Parts: sequence; structure tokens; C-alpha cells
Amino acid sequence: MQRIIFVGILVLILIIIGAIIDQIFYRIMRLIFEKHTANVIRLWTFCAVITIIVVSTLYAHYITRLSIQVNNIEIASTRVPKSFDGFRIAHISDFHIDSFDDHKEFVDEIVNSILDEQPDIVCFSGDIVTMRSAQLIPYRKSLARLASTGIPVYFVMGNHDYADYAWRLDEARKIQDRDSLRLMIKEIGWQQLDNTKNAICRGADSIIIAGVENIGEPPFSVYGDLSKAMEGDLNPETFTVLLSHNPTHWRSEVLPASGIDLMLAGHTHAMQFRVFGWSPSKWKYPDYEGLHTEGNQYLYVNTGLGCTGFPFRYGVKPEVTILSLKAS
Repeated sequence: MQRIIFVGILVLILIIIGAIIDQIFYRIMRLIFEKHTANVIRLWTFCAVITIIVVSTLYAHYITRLSIQVNNIEIASTRVPKSFDGFRIAHISDFHIDSFDDHKEFVDEIVNSILDEQPDIVCFSGDIVTMRSAQLIPYRKSLARLASTGIPVYFVMGNHDYADYAWRLDEARKIQDRDSLRLMIKEIGWQQLDNTKNAICRGADSIIIAGVENIGEPPFSVYGDLSKAMEGDLNPETFTVLLSHNPTHWRSEVLPASGIDLMLAGHTHAMQFRVFGWSPSKWKYPDYEGLHTEGNQYLYVNTGLGCTGFPFRYGVKPEVTILSLKAS
């Protein structure tokens, strides 16, 4: 119901904007042409614009939204141990799995595309659901296939995973819902990194996979604790990967206060809109997609798999990222 209301409001806004643009365009035409000619141009222009909007929206819903894009990225660092040269990390984010209720088989296609890449680990950087944990129930069997192959799957929560948007729930029921989600994540074999870390070893070498709960800028929730995730015995020279849902966390805390080599984030979806390489996300998030570097530290922002707000992806395909570590 909330999605229908949102789409209705969006359509109304577009109609109002369209009407304003139409009036401006018509007045400009009247300065150049006589009334009849201006009306003909206005009509044909209106029809062309409506056709473009309708066709692009249908394409964004039925084609782009259901077309997986696999991006291969190389992460080179002198801190990557030789035995981890070529180590492959599959990074996915923002499933919003209920957005595939009309195409449940697509979730299996996503899982297949990940397994086809033969990663060493899979990292999920938050927002597996949109509103409540129950949205995950129909997809548990499909998602369990990832861990059933023996590939470690690491998971952190995003702002949508805390039932904070289920406004009818009181705090006690929200906590219960979060516990239900954590239980399902455990049942499908994924390892949740709630402000903690895990070492991956190859012989005498190791790297660290750490994760924090959501740490977002206002008005988004803050549940994570980076210092807690990194506490304990940790060799400062160990190559470290951090899963943190919101990319703003990288500049606000990770860069100035840690030596973390690579942070994996999501959250932005590139606002599910990109035209000729441009997205309105850049107005809100300086690091809204792709690879970013500062010195020897990296951030990768995955544009997600699912949708929120409206079931369209204009020019932003569901993304599976394969990051290959390179010992340089």
C-alpha cells in the first residue's frame, strides 16, 4: 500500500511538472510561430515526451530491473599476502527481496550468477528486506544455496533491516522482528558480522573480514560500533575488509580513524536512475557508486539488486561485483 501511495504521489508530481513545462514551452513557441503552428508543435512534442516516458518506464521495470550486471574490479595493495593474490570477493547489496515478489525466479538467477563467478567469499552489505523480516521467508531456500556450496557468506544489516520503517510496530515488536531476521540469516548459513570480525587464513597468512551494523547519516539509524568491531588482537599490517552499509561512514569515520584497506557499502542504489552516466545520487552522496580511493584505502559502493519506493531501475542494473585482490 505504501509503495502504491508513493508511486501515486510521484506520478502526480510528474504531471504537475509536465504541465508547467508544457506551458513554458507553449509560450516560447508563441513568440516564434503563429498560434496554429505553435499548437501543432506543442501537440507533437507532448506526444513524443509521453512516449519516451512510457517506453523508458516499461523498459526500466521489465528489462533493466531484471538484467544482472557483473562488474569485475581489481584491488591492488602491498598489504595483500601473496597467498591471497587473486582472492575473489563477491559483493552484493540492497536485495530488498520483496521487490521480486512478482519475479521470484530472478532471485535464483542472481544466486546462479554469483556461483558462476566462483568467488572465495560472498559479502552482503545490508538491506536484505525493506520493511519486515517476514519478507525474507519465501526466499530462504534460494539464498541458502550460496552457503550450501561451502562458500562463506558474510552479512551486515542495513537501515531497512531493523523494522524501523514498520511504523505500526512498537519498539518491542521491532526488536522481535530483528531477532527473527537474524535467526533466518543464521538458518540459511550466512555469517552475521554484528560489530565483529572474522579471520580468513591461508597457511600462515590471513586477512580480516569485519562488519558493523548500520551507521548512517541523519535521519538514518546508527546501530554500529566500529571500535567494537575492530577490538582485540589485530595485527595492524593485516589486510582488512569492512562491511558497512552506508558509504558516508567511509569518510566520516573509517578514513580518519582506521587503517581499513577496503570498505564495501551499498545503500544509494544510485537512486535507481542513471542517464548518460549521470545520477541525481551525486547531489547527496559524493561516493554513490563504484570504486573510490584515498591514499592506500578503497571504498566500493554497490548499487544494489532490488528496488525501494518504485519498481523501476532507469539505467542502473542489479549489480554483482567481483573484487579480486592483487598482491602488489
